[in-house]
Amino acid sequence: MALSAVRNVSPAEASTATAFVRPRGYKPDYFALETDQAIIFPWDRNIFQDNQLVVNPRYQAVLDE
Repeated sequence: MALSAVRNVSPAEASTATAFVRPRGYKPDYFALETDQAIIFPWDRNIFQDNQLVVNPRYQAVLDE
C-alpha cells in the first residue's frame, strides 16, 4: 500500500526493503534474509493477559517445538 501511495506522486525512483521475506509472494528490492520459518520478534513473543505477562498464544505451538 505504501509503495502504491508513493507511486501516485510520480517519483523518479522507488525501492522497497524489509528485514525478512518469504520464498513465495511479494519480494522487495532489498531484504536481509529469506526464510519460510516462523519469525517471532522479541516485542511479539509475550503479551499481557489478565494482568500477567504470558507467551503470545499465536506463537505457543512454534515455541513448544
